[in-house]
Amino acid sequence: MNESVYHYRVVFEPAGASEGFWAFVPELPGCFTQGKTLEETEVNIRDAIRGYLRVAAESGIAIAKASESALIKEVEIGL
Repeated sequence: MNESVYHYRVVFEPAGASEGFWAFVPELPGCFTQGKTLEETEVNIRDAIRGYLRVAAESGIAIAKASESALIKEVEIGL
């Protein structure tokens, strides 16, 4: 069986008040996970991406490609 390889940018962030991390894939809406450690979170997001792509393929949904121009930037908002 020929396996396709996909590359995505993943954003990892500390979970805040609770311990651990959460992660999401900007190009795959709704694809996110969490874990107690960064390593666990990485394993979990790989599983989440794999599941997302399988469901998309089975459902005939086009699989998004990773954005080559993605930029993460901090912005300041005053209220």
